[in-house]
Amino acid sequence: MYGGGAAEGRHCGVLHDIGLWTAKTWDYLPPSVSLAVEYLKRRNGESWAEEITLMITEHHKPNTFTDARYPLVEAFRRADLIDVSLCLLTFSLPRAFISEVKAQYPNAGFHRALVRMALDWFVRHPLNPAP
Repeated sequence: MYGGGAAEGRHCGVLHDIGLWTAKTWDYLPPSVSLAVEYLKRRNGESWAEEITLMITEHHKPNTFTDARYPLVEAFRRADLIDVSLCLLTFSLPRAFISEVKAQYPNAGFHRALVRMALDWFVRHPLNPAP
């Protein structure tokens, strides 16, 4: 289905929130997209750019992403919701599986850092909410 750069496309998931740190902004989706697309270009993975861009821009949307051309977008959106909800949402995934994934990839204080950053952003930009 995809051309060269398949591994690079899978690796871009790690970049979905990177703009929080690199651009030092709570409006981090555009800088995250830019870094992901730049990464793909360097790795000959341009064929992934549209789907990865959608994974990043759509991962906070409350509604199901239904474009069958980009199956990873909805999977990624659900995975992020499971993570950000601290596993209150599971989308019918077995809790044992979620626990295995969390043990393999611990958040190492990520949620705490997000709360701290969100509060700091809100205090400085009360009229500019999260993306």
